[in-house]
Amino acid sequence: MKPAFSISFFVIALTTLLFLGASFLAQLTFKHFPSTKKYRAAIWLMVFLFLAVQLTAPALYRTWPSPPISVFAAQWFAYSTLGLFACFFIYHFFPVLIFKTWNRLQKRFFTKKPPVSMQIERRSFFTLSAFSFLSTSVGTYQAISGPGLKRVAIPIADLPAQLSDLKIVQISDLHIGPTIRESYIDRVIDLANTETPDLVVITGDLLDGTTEQIGDLVLRLNRLRARYGIYYITGNHEYYWGVDEWLGFLKANTPFKILLNEHAVIDINGQNLIIGGITDSSAARIKKEHEPNVTQAFEGCPKEGFKILLAHQPRHYDVANSLGVSLQLSGHTHAGQFFPWNLFVSIPFRYYRGLNRHENLWLYVSPGTGYWGPPMRFLIPAEVTSLRLAKATQPQKEL
Repeated sequence: MKPAFSISFFVIALTTLLFLGASFLAQLTFKHFPSTKKYRAAIWLMVFLFLAVQLTAPALYRTWPSPPISVFAAQWFAYSTLGLFACFFIYHFFPVLIFKTWNRLQKRFFTKKPPVSMQIERRSFFTLSAFSFLSTSVGTYQAISGPGLKRVAIPIADLPAQLSDLKIVQISDLHIGPTIRESYIDRVIDLANTETPDLVVITGDLLDGTTEQIGDLVLRLNRLRARYGIYYITGNHEYYWGVDEWLGFLKANTPFKILLNEHAVIDINGQNLIIGGITDSSAARIKKEHEPNVTQAFEGCPKEGFKILLAHQPRHYDVANSLGVSLQLSGHTHAGQFFPWNLFVSIPFRYYRGLNRHENLWLYVSPGTGYWGPPMRFLIPAEVTSLRLAKATQPQKEL
């Protein structure tokens, strides 16, 4: 079954951005290596081949029910070169912008001072190019090595004694698909099970593929063990790959407790632990009835109890706080996934990584257990998160 998602706008936008970026880098090459101008046709051919690979490799994977090894190899090549391209572009774009702006200011206001010389620009070009290769290589190694385990204590001032040291393992943005396969998944499972958690929560973007393509890979997660069960919510990527089919598959074949704007109540020695889960913030664009609703998620829950909200995107915290939620677990941002994109992720998201305090609510944003697109994690490691509820020793303030 083909995923119920139209990607025409995404393809057009991506093609335009890639073409503009590749054109920028081609012009830089012509500038710093004038002799390459006689190979202009060949270089532009390489630009168009790069664009073709970026578009055809994902298209083949998306439309091929059981992709052969060649399709997976094409995906690896496409995503790896995309990561290198992203580094080259971002590392060169801003220095070039700074040089051009400075030279214009010099000419207009300080005509006696010489502008930035071509020699300085060329040295910058070589240095940044070398750093692009280095960061891509290191980032790729960090990505394919798999996630590490990060332990985080959540200090709760009024934590009920029955919930002291309750351990929750969070898996988020695993993105099982063309490049995240058996060995990576098994590492995630082993790290999670080593913690002997009370709960496992999967906060969306579990997959990138159809049930036919990767269903057997997702079923490997049945090896996860948790005393009070495994709770799952949808992320935006589930909707790109046929959310109804996936929800039916997960309900029939896994022990996951799926929360779609609903909650579950766990009795722990007489103390109610209320786990609320909402659909992804953008879900309604594809499936209208999946509009996220925090209020609905906790509707009819016991008045007394410790509330945890699972929300794929780190939003909705104002509503959650007003409903008396003590802890929200989110993901989605990947914390930028690799430098320097982590410097920009704070623009759309107030809280984008780690443990944050919002009034009376703790919000933990996972940087992701897997990766999406380029297999890179330069300076932003993936993690399986082990969260432990702990009695706070002093009043908590908003961070």
